[in-house]
Amino acid sequence: MNSIVFTGPTLSADEVRAIIDAEVRPPAAFGDIYRAARDQPTAIGLIDGLFQSTPSVWHKEILWAMKQGVHVFGGASMGALRASELHAFGMEGVGEIFEAFRDGVLSDDDEVAVAHADAEHGWRPLSEPMVDLRATLRTAMAAHVISEMEFVELEAIAKRCFYPERSWQRLLRDARLVLPKPRVDALEVWVPTGRVRQKQRDATALLLRMKSFLSSSPESKRVNFYFEHTDAWEDGRRRADLAHVVLRRSLDEALVEELQIAGGFNSARDAAIVRGHAIDEAQRRGLSIDEAGLLAAIDAFRCERDLRKPEEFAGWMVAQGLRDADLARFLCDEVLARLGRLTFEGDVQRHLIDHLRVSGDLQRLNERAGAKARLLAAHGATHPTIADTKMTEMQLALWFFETRLKQPLPRDLRAWAVSSGFEDDRALTQAIVREYLYSLLSEETGPS
Repeated sequence: MNSIVFTGPTLSADEVRAIIDAEVRPPAAFGDIYRAARDQPTAIGLIDGLFQSTPSVWHKEILWAMKQGVHVFGGASMGALRASELHAFGMEGVGEIFEAFRDGVLSDDDEVAVAHADAEHGWRPLSEPMVDLRATLRTAMAAHVISEMEFVELEAIAKRCFYPERSWQRLLRDARLVLPKPRVDALEVWVPTGRVRQKQRDATALLLRMKSFLSSSPESKRVNFYFEHTDAWEDGRRRADLAHVVLRRSLDEALVEELQIAGGFNSARDAAIVRGHAIDEAQRRGLSIDEAGLLAAIDAFRCERDLRKPEEFAGWMVAQGLRDADLARFLCDEVLARLGRLTFEGDVQRHLIDHLRVSGDLQRLNERAGAKARLLAAHGATHPTIADTKMTEMQLALWFFETRLKQPLPRDLRAWAVSSGFEDDRALTQAIVREYLYSLLSEETGPS
């Protein structure tokens, strides 16, 4: 069961991996949950998120992730905020901070906000979160280090401080201006051993909850809400995808250059756009993938590429750079792409003709189709059958694939036919009959 965890100031990547086997990503920003969900993990854990220097995690991308069957957990920091806002929709919150936000005890975002270093310096926290200061002060009060009145005063001092400037040093310095020095000194002595790191506690609890959940071999997430594909969502999703492309561009430059040099960039790009729109349309229509459908699609995919044997498929995966986790995402996208393409069938003919005009192939294909129809009609073969070829169906298929297409005969002729746009293998056979007779008659009579 694969999982992704977003963390930074609250827990380091090493601290996360010491608890759970997960892919660790930096604090989440706008689009990160959406992109993570496209990788088809079983679960996503949101601990830390960015919010001031960049747009923060969007509620709708979390809803979309759950709609795709991904279990989303949140706690400690940004995760606690989003879980408190979305727990009614199925996001699972963990920890005391989440509960406080959920129950209305806490409401301000600055309760969990901290200043922190950048990625190069490991997202190290540079200030103290308000929830940790309060939890420590409450523990100090329970230990009779401070009184209830002093707790209220110290809490108010900390709350008035701008979140990047919160620290124990700052709090104790300001406290000395309003509280007796001996009382503040006693608290200063106690803090190093009594300090409560509530965000770390909740983050740890979140990871343990995810670990336990994943060990139970859970099914895909099921939700009872309808996901509305609004214009705002589509715009946000495209911006998130574009940001990802920009980030990955340097990684793929060599590959793209090879495609460009080979002259296949434009057609590959157009095919990628079609694939993306087909997947998006399938998701927009709420088309789902059940286990039987996925297995059938996998089988068809393998048959189309002559990858029936497990060792052949395993070798193909290695050649394509696909890991097991990547394979699940790829195959789910492949199923959605096939479902989505079916929804566009009504528009295919119009757009196909226009595409052939742009590619320059329309005139050539029209002329050949007309010549074939005229020649077959002239020889009384308007509706020819296999018997007219004086060949068996297998001989005819071998002629077409090995002689005409210069490729081996597919193991599953029907799957190949459907993937090539024919209704079924019988429609393919009829087309091969016409092609064979046209080829034969053309040789006898010369070009027409």
